[in-house]
Amino acid sequence: DKLVLAHQLGHWAMKVVLMHSVLQYKDKYQIPRVIDRIGFVRSRLRLQEHEQHLLDISLMAMDPKPDPSNFLYNPDFDTALRPNGTAGICFERAASTKLMEIYFRTEKDADAWRDDAYRHYGLHKTACPPPRAVYMLRSGTRPRTIRNFERLAGVLRSVGVTEVERVLISGSNSSLAQADFFASTGLLISVHSSQLASLVFSQPKSAVIEVNPFFFNSVFALEGKTMGLHYGISLGGRPASFAARNEDLPEPARECNYQKYKVGECKKEKIWTEWINEDFDADVEAFREQARLAVEHLDSVCGGPGKWWGQRKRT
Repeated sequence: DKLVLAHQLGHWAMKVVLMHSVLQYKDKYQIPRVIDRIGFVRSRLRLQEHEQHLLDISLMAMDPKPDPSNFLYNPDFDTALRPNGTAGICFERAASTKLMEIYFRTEKDADAWRDDAYRHYGLHKTACPPPRAVYMLRSGTRPRTIRNFERLAGVLRSVGVTEVERVLISGSNSSLAQADFFASTGLLISVHSSQLASLVFSQPKSAVIEVNPFFFNSVFALEGKTMGLHYGISLGGRPASFAARNEDLPEPARECNYQKYKVGECKKEKIWTEWINEDFDADVEAFREQARLAVEHLDSVCGGPGKWWGQRKRT
C-alpha cells in the first residue's frame, strides 16, 4: 500500500494492467469463467479516481463482470501467506509474477488493453502518432529537473521538431486528462518517473526518450517495447552536486546501461540513492542521437522524411 501511495500509477497500474493481460489466457491458466471475488492487498479501502478507472478498464476483460461489493481489501493478505503468519489463505491454482517490470505478456495483450482503455475514455487510435512533442515535468520536492533542457530543445529543433511543450502531469489531473495527454503525444521526453506508467495509454508506434544522468532500471523501457513504442534511453551528464564540484560520476554509474542491466552486469552502489532525485545536466550528444532515432522512427511510421511533424502544417 505504501507503493500505491507513493507511486499511484507505477505500481497500481502494473498490477491491474497485468490482470487484464492474464485474463486474455483464461483457458491456459484454467481461470474460472465466472470470477466473483478479487482480493487486493492494501489498507486504504477507497480507490483514488484514476485507480478506479484503471481497475474498470481491466475488468472489461471479464464477462460476466464481478460485483465490486464482493471485492476484498485487506492489508494482511501478505502476512497470511508467510510461514509465520496467522490465518492462512489457500488456492487451488496460483500463478505469480515478479514485482517489477511486467505489464503485459505480449504486444497483442498491450493492443487489447489499449483498445479497451480507448473505448473506456472515448479516445481514438491514429495510424500516425500525433505531431506533438512534450517534456513531461515531475511534481513535488524531487522533480529531477533537466537543468539544460533549453539545449535539448535546440537539438530537437535541429531534427525538425520546432516546438516542445512543458507539461506537468500528476495525480491531481483527472483520469481522463492523464489518458488523453499520453494518447495525444507523439514524442515524449521524460526523466525516469512513475508517471511513465501511463505509457499504457500511448498511441501505437509513438516515441519516448527517457533522459537520466545514469541508468535507473528497465521497467518503463520494457513497458514501452511491449506497447509497440520506440523507446530510447539517453544517459550521461552530471547531477547538480557533481556539476557544482566539476566532478564526473564514478565509473560504475557511468558504465551501467540498458544492455548491461539486462544481463546483470550493473553493479549499483547504495550511494547512488543520494543522487537519484537531484536535478541534473543531461548529456547533449547522447540526447542528440536518441532524438535523431526517435524522429526517424516517427517519420518512417508516417510515410517518410518530415511526414510526422509535417502533419502540423496540414492541420
